[in-house]
Amino acid sequence: MLNKFLKSTFAYLVLILLLSFPLFKSFYNPNLINAHDSMAGLIRALSMDRYMGHGQGLVRWSPDVNWGYGYPMFNFYPPFFSFISVLFFHLTHQMILAIDWACILFWGLSGIGMFLFAREYWGNEGGLLSAVLYVYAPYHIIDLYVRGAFAEFSSFAFFPFILLSILLMCRKGGGLGAFLLGVISVFGLSLTHNIMSMLFLPLAAVYMLYLYIFENRSAWIFKSAGIIAIGLMMSSFFWLPALVEKQYLTLSYLTFMRYDFHKNFITLGELFWPLNNFNVDNMSFKVGIIPTLLCVATLCRLPKIFKLNKQLGWGFIFFLVNGLLAVFLTLSNSLFLWEHIKLLSFIQFPWRILTVIVFSMSFLCGSAAILIQNPRIKVFSVAAVILLVITFSLKSNPQPTFINDVQRVEDFLALGEGEYTPKWVVIPPNGPPDRKFDVFSGEGRLAPEKMINPVHYVTKFLALQPSSLYFNSFYFPGWQVLIDGQPTDPHLDNPYGLILFNVPYGDHDIQVFFGTTPIRITGMIFSVIGLILLIGVLFWKEMYATSLPD
Repeated sequence: MLNKFLKSTFAYLVLILLLSFPLFKSFYNPNLINAHDSMAGLIRALSMDRYMGHGQGLVRWSPDVNWGYGYPMFNFYPPFFSFISVLFFHLTHQMILAIDWACILFWGLSGIGMFLFAREYWGNEGGLLSAVLYVYAPYHIIDLYVRGAFAEFSSFAFFPFILLSILLMCRKGGGLGAFLLGVISVFGLSLTHNIMSMLFLPLAAVYMLYLYIFENRSAWIFKSAGIIAIGLMMSSFFWLPALVEKQYLTLSYLTFMRYDFHKNFITLGELFWPLNNFNVDNMSFKVGIIPTLLCVATLCRLPKIFKLNKQLGWGFIFFLVNGLLAVFLTLSNSLFLWEHIKLLSFIQFPWRILTVIVFSMSFLCGSAAILIQNPRIKVFSVAAVILLVITFSLKSNPQPTFINDVQRVEDFLALGEGEYTPKWVVIPPNGPPDRKFDVFSGEGRLAPEKMINPVHYVTKFLALQPSSLYFNSFYFPGWQVLIDGQPTDPHLDNPYGLILFNVPYGDHDIQVFFGTTPIRITGMIFSVIGLILLIGVLFWKEMYATSLPD
């Protein structure tokens, strides 16, 4: 009974979580990790909790940031990590602790996903080795400990599950579980990090083509493609408006200054030099000496892998090529591609492609297990490498430090990020407004305003002559002005980007609120259609034969 349990999938999953424990044991505390973007992550989670259900079915506008002039935060920044944090917040009643728990969740899922995917190629021992290397990859750790990039860090968890579902669909005919896992993973990734979706979903599509060409899995290629299609449809309520409405932002902020890719290439030495190479920001771009040596060693034994199983050999080559291409894109030698493929500029940092390098190398290292034929020697060797990986990682990578400074949170909430500032804002504010409504020109009596909810205000104005009022919020599509119940178009020709509108002579009831736009409605319709398609597929059981069709 015990022997059977030790060989079970559940036992391996428990072992992965136990082996990962040294990394996230520090996160069982109410303090926020002290990292580059951790405060921004906290503000997003607080905004999600504060405004969810208060005038916004889907939170898109955060009215408190930028000195209270607002910010279309979740219209562009993927909401999934913040949403999960809010769920944990309602259990812990401490937002920082909830964020810590969300980090633990995604860290554990990343290891589980890599194990389940890699073992389809390299067996349980190889899958375990790949999982530990993936969890302990230096950039994976630095993404959280140093950068505090909660969303990008979380995206590591979705990569292996997407490829696993495609593999199961193509090789084994999949099933309801495989299809649902894939759709949920694509849905989750596209709501977690824009750039990681842009990097990894094309890789998933190429992986499908690889299975079609090299493994002759044509019978299931369209069904596995449905995983990506339905997942993207279900998340279109977010990415479709973000894609279309980005024209209303100051996009230069996203691609210039510190986000300029010209300034963020790295070198082969920074990738593969085994000694610590941290820069002034405590960043390191090394992939690790143990993964490097394992990849070189297994590459030298590639003929034997082909001899054992051609499918495994071609799988090795596929991820080797992906890894090498990713390495090339992080180097200045690839500058001509970055300058000619404009979409690449939105990646901002070429070293961000380390996510693909880490995934590919971790997967490739698992192949070492199948090269050892003796079961006992295999188990001993894998255990020894895992011990070395954990020991070396804990000694050579940065250790987390934590902060708990409420004043800094309020300061950041006031100043905002600027990353998604509406393009009409030429002169940013230098302090909070005294009230929401003010007279810009003309003369009249303005009654005290009333807040219906954080994105809906009403007031009365007795205009003694034709006048102009402004509402102290940055304009962004979705803001609407009603005068006596009739819509009026705001003027956008003011350097502060505020909601400025004309009021005729007389006594008037005025409403200003943040609503929706046609493209957001369209995105919601596509999401509903995607959900209906998913439900239809789940009930269409004939699609999920347990073996490939004749």
